[in-house]
Amino acid sequence: MQLKFVKWDTEIPKAADAEEDDYVFDSSNYMYKLLALVLSDYLTTDPKGDLNKFIASLAIEKMIKDKRVKIEDDDELWSDIKSEVGA
Repeated sequence: MQLKFVKWDTEIPKAADAEEDDYVFDSSNYMYKLLALVLSDYLTTDPKGDLNKFIASLAIEKMIKDKRVKIEDDDELWSDIKSEVGA
């Protein structure tokens, strides 16, 4: 049997366009929280390590600058980071 000769009774629905109430998640808070955890772990495992060199090795400076404008609430983010990292 070849599927190209099969006739279907119903049409396959096409993908619906995005509705107005769809919300696109575009927050940078999660990225800063993850970065804080990575840096905390780095400093815990190598307290005498060169933090500037480590950050440069990640090659994330541009991403950090681009995401900075999307921070929802600076104070809340800093408070969340301190509680997650344990500072």
